[in-house]
Amino acid sequence: MLAQAPAFLIWYRVFTAPTVAGEPNALLAHGFFGGPLSTHLVGGGHPFVFVALLLIVVALAVVSLRRTRRVAAMTGAPEPPAFVLALPFLSVLSALFLPLAAVLYLVTTLAWSAAENVVLRRGLPAG
Repeated sequence: MLAQAPAFLIWYRVFTAPTVAGEPNALLAHGFFGGPLSTHLVGGGHPFVFVALLLIVVALAVVSLRRTRRVAAMTGAPEPPAFVLALPFLSVLSALFLPLAAVLYLVTTLAWSAAENVVLRRGLPAG
């Protein structure tokens, strides 16, 4: 998470800055399903675009939570504390305040991490 923070901050700035290198930010003219990439859900975004992405983030957080519990059970390790299990859901909270472009980046990153986790842990005993 800390390794991704610099990239996340840069993408946030790229999609919220009105000018880049003294020129108008051309990325702000683009959109995703009718919603400008620079809009936020809180404060004027397109709710239908954000709701779909927020549901995906919630689903990925639930998958992460279940997988963490299942891996702990299969390996005999103690289940992580409740605050650790709740960490994936902080992504949902942050998505409420991020621009649409950053939420797309978040969904892509979480989906990639979930797929990567499945591949890397495939050698565990079936549960």
